[in-house]
Amino acid sequence: MANFLYTPNKNAWLIQGANVVDIDTDNINATLVRASTYTPNQTTDDFYDDVTTPVQEADSMLSIVVSGFNVDASNFVFSAVGAGAALDLLIIWKDTTVDATGRLIAKYDISVTPDGNDININVHASGLFDL
Repeated sequence: MANFLYTPNKNAWLIQGANVVDIDTDNINATLVRASTYTPNQTTDDFYDDVTTPVQEADSMLSIVVSGFNVDASNFVFSAVGAGAALDLLIIWKDTTVDATGRLIAKYDISVTPDGNDININVHASGLFDL
């Protein structure tokens, strides 16, 4: 499955509906997930409570920079991720501290097998995504 932006969030940006993500001022987080426990649905998954069995959240909120229509972030870290099966997905979401209101933003395919050490995510030079 390809990387994507979640449609419910894109729609909220367009219509300025409830719980809109203000990408450069809201708390934006990232979570590692196994595809064996969560099958992302670009069209219907809207909030973080749709993400089944998240493995680990990033150590701190992402540092987001918006330039024109480009959304970028500093590199970030998941510390001491417990050894286990491969991690296949990286989910970017608005962290409201309430899973049922934490709007899903983007899903990226990754491939990393945790071994108990840190997992460093290096954001591509062109940023996270363009709007």
